[in-house]
Amino acid sequence: MAEYQAVIEALLWVKKNNLLAKKYTRILLLSDSALLVNQLNGIFKIKKAHLQKLVMQVKILEQEIVLPIVYKHVKRELNSEPDSILNSILDKNNTGFFT
Repeated sequence: MAEYQAVIEALLWVKKNNLLAKKYTRILLLSDSALLVNQLNGIFKIKKAHLQKLVMQVKILEQEIVLPIVYKHVKRELNSEPDSILNSILDKNNTGFFT
């Protein structure tokens, strides 16, 4: 769930900052979750209802953003710094993603 929430937050940021107006041609989202990337790319099915709801939120945001969005898998060891930053933010804000 945290990975999906991170994608949603990233897409909300893209939408808020109106990257389309800044002449970007696509959005590249990197994740160390192969499952997430494969689900969002339509390679794997999403069987769990709570994840299907999050995917619907992602798909709605994708349509609102208009720019092509590419989801790419990166190895976990190449993603340690962003992962650490996200975890510290989640701990600090006590967002309740895991409750």
